[in-house]
Amino acid sequence: MFIPEGIARILQKLEDNGYEAYVVGGAVRDDIMGRKVNDYDITTSAPADETERIFKDETVATLGKKFGTVTVIFDGNMSAEVTTFRSETGYADGRHPDDVAYAETIEEDLSRRDFTMNAIAYSEKTGYIDPFGGIGDINAKTIKCVGTPERRFNEDRLRVLRAVRFSSQLDFELEEETEKAVHAFSDKLDGLSYERVFSEICRLLCGDGVKRVLMQYRDVMTSAVPCLQRIDGYDQNNYNHCFELYEHTANCVSYVAPELHLRLAALLHDTGKPLKRTTDNDGVSHYKGHPDASEAIAFATLKALKAPNKLCDSVCKLVKYHDERLKPERIRIKKFLSKHGDEFFFDLLKLQKADILSQNPKFYYRLENQNRVYELACSIVKEGTALAVKDLMINGDDVVSLGVKPGKTVGEILSGVLDAVVSEKIRNDREMLIEYAQALIYKKGE
Repeated sequence: MFIPEGIARILQKLEDNGYEAYVVGGAVRDDIMGRKVNDYDITTSAPADETERIFKDETVATLGKKFGTVTVIFDGNMSAEVTTFRSETGYADGRHPDDVAYAETIEEDLSRRDFTMNAIAYSEKTGYIDPFGGIGDINAKTIKCVGTPERRFNEDRLRVLRAVRFSSQLDFELEEETEKAVHAFSDKLDGLSYERVFSEICRLLCGDGVKRVLMQYRDVMTSAVPCLQRIDGYDQNNYNHCFELYEHTANCVSYVAPELHLRLAALLHDTGKPLKRTTDNDGVSHYKGHPDASEAIAFATLKALKAPNKLCDSVCKLVKYHDERLKPERIRIKKFLSKHGDEFFFDLLKLQKADILSQNPKFYYRLENQNRVYELACSIVKEGTALAVKDLMINGDDVVSLGVKPGKTVGEILSGVLDAVVSEKIRNDREMLIEYAQALIYKKGE
């Protein structure tokens, strides 16, 4: 296993002081898989006080010291958590151990961990220590609980979400008994930290195995994200669709790029449909107004999960406009780009393409329109045409020099000028803009 120099120094220093020390957990797993390792956790036989003493010449954070963990900061901005071998007992709240005790051996420490693939330790001195067959499970692309799955999930119900998150993220299957326990515990996720649930959901959504996991563990997903219960098994009863609403959603998530705001928007984009259903005389159902209803549900869901405001705004805007009918018409596209910006515009096209691919294949011809819209928008952006006030060849000072008092009216004049440029009534030429601004000022009676 490759161990960075700073981590190797920590291990060596602990060993030089007579203690065992190993890299453990996700770093070992990811290295075996050939994945990039971002964080290194170390476990040691040294008590936390001893670890603090050994690294007295380094910066040491002791926030987790009561749980046997100190964080050693090295090389200025690198850090590693160093935790004493420990065992845990009693999980009255289904999340945190009631009692943490020091363990005597590395094997005892590994026995408390969630999955076999995360219960492997390594040091250059000993090589791999793998008492539960984690390396074999990694090679078999299998997620298996350490010990009895029911015990592991009773200890910490978040592990249910971690199991399906890893299944999506690594594209691994759950071992049979672990899978049975996941389904058995799927309705026991209440009381978990919203922030931790959201973190697991986000990583799950961006995984390679997301479609399989959304379909295979819909009971877990509808428990973790309750607004999905309304769309689970929902018959859309519309010729545009050949999938029930939850499966359509799972398809849409898998078809859009693995960027968090896009996949969250795909997950939530049709949650408002059941609230807006009407049925015509031919017995066909329609869902006029469902984007606004879905936006409201998305906002409430993301706020409940403590999502960052910027992410929430981005997702909700995509949900709101996901059903917008864009046509390959130059002026209309320019106006949309001007109003919303090119980043949002191209994100919206990605979501809409995924939405079309998740509908009845007989309507895939609509992708031709999407491609034409995309190509036209690309050419408009490449031209460097003025799409925002800042792109105009005049500014607020120019408007003030025409006799307008500083204030709201200046912005209104500039917006009117921009609209004329975007609509191609005039060119973005300074003299032409000044003349048009004068005409707007005259109309306003300024």
